[in-house]
Amino acid sequence: MSVRSGFLVAIEGQSGVGKSTAARLVYEELQRLGRQVLLTRTPSPSKIGTFARAETFGLRGLELALLVAADRYHHERTVIRPAVADGAIVVCDRYLASALVLDPFDGVAPGLVRTIYQRLPPAGLTIILRGDPEMCAARIAARGFHSRFHSADPQVNERERAAYGGVVEELRRGGCSAVVHEVGSAAATTVAATAVAHILEYEECGP
Repeated sequence: MSVRSGFLVAIEGQSGVGKSTAARLVYEELQRLGRQVLLTRTPSPSKIGTFARAETFGLRGLELALLVAADRYHHERTVIRPAVADGAIVVCDRYLASALVLDPFDGVAPGLVRTIYQRLPPAGLTIILRGDPEMCAARIAARGFHSRFHSADPQVNERERAAYGGVVEELRRGGCSAVVHEVGSAAATTVAATAVAHILEYEECGP
């Protein structure tokens, strides 16, 4: 049986759904299974990405969108692409779907967002986590607001949740395998186990 060797997995979803925790647990489980794996995120820990994260309250619209896009392109070229070429499974907390959802929320025309990202290589697999808006908003309120895009309003969170569901077909048309996982009240370990199952299934599909 042929398997894929080296590919990018994007973990996506609304604010407060548990993306970062899921990505970390997925990384740990893939390591346990003996896979070569890299855990990363966008915006990245680079100088560009760190600045973008720090300035979500100061920069808006196109200026922030272009800064984050520059970081994604740079991170894909300098970190993600070499790791994939070396045979690693790269697990990335946020990637293209986040741009397709959040940039229009910030006033950037959806068509312009697509143009900005038209040369960004798609993830091999995107896993979109969707949770209860009340639960996600409560998590945000409890942990604090680290970004202008974080809101403790369940209605805002529901809008974001719906938008992530709405980009699935677009991702697929762009060459990415995309799945949606309804988190419900499942524990983080259960969510991660489901994500790992999707990754292993994708891996086994071969080149």
